[in-house]
Amino acid sequence: GQVLTSTGAGSPPAFQAAGKLLKATSLVNTTRAALSTSADYWLSFGTVSKISATSSLIVSSSVSGFNNYSGVTGMGIRIDSTYRYGTYTYSAASNANRSWSGQFDFGTMGGSGTKTVYWGWKPANGVASKPWLILNPTASDDDRYQSTRSTITVWEVEA
Repeated sequence: GQVLTSTGAGSPPAFQAAGKLLKATSLVNTTRAALSTSADYWLSFGTVSKISATSSLIVSSSVSGFNNYSGVTGMGIRIDSTYRYGTYTYSAASNANRSWSGQFDFGTMGGSGTKTVYWGWKPANGVASKPWLILNPTASDDDRYQSTRSTITVWEVEA
């Protein structure tokens, strides 16, 4: 396919070759869990099989939490030993529900093959922390809750 692109102010638009989606994988965690206090914590969501050595991995995530613990933890996504960090909004309300989302470009990741995908945190100052007390809250945390889930979606795209 092709996409219409801008060639600059005062110039007509031009068509260029578009990239393509090779594969999309959703990794879902539905387990309610008490999070440990740690200076380096990574929970595996599963693996993806990258099929092309020249493609890039683009990641989108939505992670559910309950009962705030720390305002800053260095939360992010990790694929194998490559880390990408984002920020999240902290609320001083002790029973606040939090949802963290992040979108990251991991590039080619050194080629094709099986890659392990993690969600977690690693504060830059090395102090033990955690974003919330609970991952994937349920009615046992607040009887108004339905069961929640956390999802990391990985798109393999070729330029």
